[in-house]
Amino acid sequence: MFTYIKDKRSATGICLIALYNFVFLGTEYFFDNVCARFVGEHQVVTAQNTVLGISAIGFIVYGLLYRYLGNTLMRVLESVLCAGVIVLLGMLNVLQGYSSVLICGCLMFLFLGVFGAKICYCASTRLPNLRYMSRNIGFGYALGILLQFLNNNAVQGDMSQSIVLACGMVILFALSLFSEKLPEVVYTNEHREMKSVKMAMLMLVVVTALMTLIFSTLDNAVTLVHASGDFDIGQWPRLLLALSGIVAGILYDIKERKYMPYIMYIVTIISVGSMVILQLGGSFLYGLLIFYISAGFFVVFFMTAFMQISYYTSMPRLWAGLGRGVNNGCGCLTTVVSLALLGRESPILVLMVALVLFAFISLCMIGYHIWGAIYELDEATSEKESVNSDAEKENRVIVFGRKYNLTEREVECLEAIVSMDCPVSEIAGYLAISRAALYRHIANMNQKTGTKDRKELIRLCYEKNQK
Repeated sequence: MFTYIKDKRSATGICLIALYNFVFLGTEYFFDNVCARFVGEHQVVTAQNTVLGISAIGFIVYGLLYRYLGNTLMRVLESVLCAGVIVLLGMLNVLQGYSSVLICGCLMFLFLGVFGAKICYCASTRLPNLRYMSRNIGFGYALGILLQFLNNNAVQGDMSQSIVLACGMVILFALSLFSEKLPEVVYTNEHREMKSVKMAMLMLVVVTALMTLIFSTLDNAVTLVHASGDFDIGQWPRLLLALSGIVAGILYDIKERKYMPYIMYIVTIISVGSMVILQLGGSFLYGLLIFYISAGFFVVFFMTAFMQISYYTSMPRLWAGLGRGVNNGCGCLTTVVSLALLGRESPILVLMVALVLFAFISLCMIGYHIWGAIYELDEATSEKESVNSDAEKENRVIVFGRKYNLTEREVECLEAIVSMDCPVSEIAGYLAISRAALYRHIANMNQKTGTKDRKELIRLCYEKNQK
């Protein structure tokens, strides 16, 4: 089952996704519980969606901050954000008032949004094998849900849970620093200016936003019951989120995600059934089970779609995490409407709204073949990506090495050179050799291939792999 986890990059990407989902979702659950001490369930839902909307700002501004601040200053900012989240988690335990809790939550989720965008980008560049991208994301999401479940049920007391979340934040920050030392997946810019890609990006944002309207309403319905004290949504049914994340990843990866949109569309229809069940006064547990199953599919869907399309944009640091940003932002904007619908207890009205949303979603899918466009981009990328992926059975760098009689060590050096966009000193450190030794290997490869320097060697390797 885990044969697609081939190297440190894939394992690191999975751990990044798992830890971030644990910290983000665990903090959201903790924040809801603190708010419930001071206000009723409707205000808890409003507060939850407000802080999620604030986090969307963080997801959006990260790419801009990195562009203008650069790597060094961003490293300092990320350290400050990590410390800020830890301090604010501690403050939530001692604040005595709804207004102060809400302000604290807004700041905390703004920081989590900025940091989350960085984690999504790091994960996208450490999941080099597009063939198994959804499975890796699904497994990471499931692991994060499992960690949250254990924290909610095995750790007693708000203070203890906040300490665990703070420790998770520290580990996440340390892992993000470690991930930066691993080689990134390198993609060419050939497809970045394609008109179809830009349209695919637009349609992806629209479809995710429309689906969010449905899932946000469901989430609000569930949170209302939890905040009222009638049912604790942190109990065993939440494990279905983990299971659905794994199943979604496996199903989505069939034919390299060719059928992913259709699977997601069916799941969306089923989720509306959950909404109607809740509105008709049916069993809350049944509605909750359907919601958890469909929610896992939705999260893996938008994380996969936005990460894979980020490879073709001029701002991958923005687009890799934009799926979560769109989801959180639209969820916040629809709070008033969704609460009004839920308050009316009119299943016919809810169904009519859902049908209108389905119509728009269908138009986006049919009007422009977004999923076909993304699938074609996946196929094009697979040719480029195989040079950088350790997970391919037939590594094309090895084929290149055989052609020019390179030694095993020279092939290892060449793999690092073509996959790492960084100075020679960092490449040498990754290979655990001196700079002088690496230069000797490069010189030997130049002599065997008839090239003059490292850049010409890389260019020749790409040219041979394209034939």
